[in-house]
Order: sequence, then C-alpha cells, then structure tokens
Amino acid sequence: MESSRAGQRFPRYQIQLPVLQKRTPTASRVEVGWTRDLSEGGACLDLPSRLPALARIWLRLQAERGSIELEARVAWSGEPPAPGRAAAHGVAFLGASAAQRLALHEMLAARKQASESGVRLLLDLPVTCRSGSEPGRQLRGRTVELSRGGVLLLIDRSLPAGTSLDVLLHTPRGSLIAKGVVVWADVSGEDRAGAPVQHGLRLTSLGWTTPLVLGLVLADPPH
Repeated sequence: MESSRAGQRFPRYQIQLPVLQKRTPTASRVEVGWTRDLSEGGACLDLPSRLPALARIWLRLQAERGSIELEARVAWSGEPPAPGRAAAHGVAFLGASAAQRLALHEMLAARKQASESGVRLLLDLPVTCRSGSEPGRQLRGRTVELSRGGVLLLIDRSLPAGTSLDVLLHTPRGSLIAKGVVVWADVSGEDRAGAPVQHGLRLTSLGWTTPLVLGLVLADPPH
C-alpha cells in the first residue's frame, strides 16, 4: 500500500550514501549507486542504468547507524547514462513503516548540523599505499572510515599534508585503486614506536566504476 504521506513535501538534504537497488524484494541481482539528496519522502539517486518511470524498486540505504530498507517508486529518470556516467533518478518512498520513518528522521536530523554531505562509514580494510614522492616504497595500513570522497587511514608512518598517494584497497570483492591527497596527519602519537598514524585523505581520482564497487562494499559489508 502506498504511503499516505506521498503528497507531502519534505526538506531535502545533500547527503551521499551508498544504496543497493533491486527490482523485486527477492531478486538476487542488485545494482549499487549513491544518493545525491535525501528526504523523509524520497531521494535523488545516481544509478548505473536507467529505470523506467513508475517502476517499483526496493532500496537499502547504508548510514552510520546501520541500513534502512525501503520500497520506492521511480518518479522520473534522466537521460540514459553515457559510458562511465550515472543516470539520475527521482524516487518516492512507499509504505514506510513507523520504524523506517523514524530511522530516516533520526539520520536526517543528525545530518542537519553536518558541515559536509559525504557520510563516512566505519570500515576496516587493509590497504597498500605508494607516495608520489617515494614511488618505489610501499606503505601498509588500514581504513578506519570511508566515504565516496575521502578516507581515514592508519598508516605505518606519518606523511606531510599535500602528499599524493596511490591507495590500493583490498576488499572482499576485489582490489580497488584510488588516488588521493593527504589533508592532515595526527603526529601526536609518533613518540610511540611502531604505532600507526592517522591520516585524512581526500580522494582526487575516482571514475564512476570505482564508486560503484566502493558503494557495494559499504552498502553490503562482509559479515
């Protein structure tokens, strides 16, 4: 049954979350995409293939506190995506339960005060890094938090802000290569011999396919 709130207007927030989409509740085939914006009544999604208007779909949104599963209807879809590009879709949520509405409300309320739209999710993955200034040397580390645009890393030595890095993320679904720039490094613990150092990394080179796999890892993490 469609939600009685379908005619209401809700404030939309520029929030990027990984999302899994499938055409039936029991379908084994899923697509992964990202939200452009989100409200309590619907969302704008970037998806790798164009869906027809009025199609019903089932979504799983992955947020900091866990996943939210919702049924939705496609209100509109953009032009078919060119190779390497995403298709924009507007969707309206249908028949959300009180618990689902509360989860959405709490997530959006928490994001109202945030200074950035890219939600960072806890994720522990091993990484191998190469510095642009030392291309022959490999640095080992792990991710702590990850979003579409940035990574919080633990690396076995400190690197100055502005250092360019090639980062190989070793995920259960294969390895991903991304490029980034160190924004900051926490050197307060450098006096602890062998202790890894936290680094904030801004991702600078991500084609559409890499965020797709990245979104799949975030939206459907290993158990």
